Amino acid sequence: MRQFPKNLEMTYQLSLDHFLAEQQELEFDSVDEYQAALSKLDGIKRVRSCTHRYEIARAVVDQCPHCVEAQLAVGLYSAQLDERLQALLQAAQLAAIRLGQDYFTKDMQDYYLNQETHLFFRSKTAYAVALFDAGFMRKSRPHLETIKRLNPGDIFKVSHYLLSIYLILEDKESGYRLIQEMDERDAFTCYTKALYAYKDMEFEEARHWLRVGREYDETIYLLLCKEPLPYTNDYDSSLAAHFLAIYGKALRGWKDFSSFVKSI
Repeated sequence: MRQFPKNLEMTYQLSLDHFLAEQQELEFDSVDEYQAALSKLDGIKRVRSCTHRYEIARAVVDQCPHCVEAQLAVGLYSAQLDERLQALLQAAQLAAIRLGQDYFTKDMQDYYLNQETHLFFRSKTAYAVALFDAGFMRKSRPHLETIKRLNPGDIFKVSHYLLSIYLILEDKESGYRLIQEMDERDAFTCYTKALYAYKDMEFEEARHWLRVGREYDETIYLLLCKEPLPYTNDYDSSLAAHFLAIYGKALRGWKDFSSFVKSI
């Protein structure tokens, strides 16, 4: 097994002044070289295999290492954790550099409303979620909080990753503060409120939110009835699978929780 690269332990800095000050001078590819790289990367659309998509993206990165889109694709399709994280980190950094040193000092309520930021948000979110999936919760947290702060509209729904991390780290104050901003008509939010109430031993409130959540989506309720909680969702529901992927780590080890869920 390859050693986890030390440079992945670096925390990505929101302050681009600080971030860019630490970077060595980069010689970026010419416009023509970059466009040629994107044209080659377009071959991903013509293959279905993740292996073949990775091979195409890897070849493009080897030729044009500053191609953000290719680094992002390598990160998405690589089977190796260290390579996946390294490529996604590189994509997020390059996308930030492309926006410019003072970009995030602009007076904007939600930066995602500018289309030019979309590649940055996609890359940074992919990196943060990859850290989360790999179990690096403390490393993932500041990236997710930055994304949420820059994009209050939460287009990628990073709030739920944060709420899961807050449960794991027992930072209920941050969790409750974030929950107050969320839509109670959303099934995920209702079930999340149930988890937080249960964790606080507010059992009647937890039952209330379980009932409300069940009205919106029963597949998550059926998933929570499982004992032990499965590692993969065996229901034909992408919503339940997504809930398991985000909150599964937080819920493992909660004794008697499935019995409580069944009791409502």
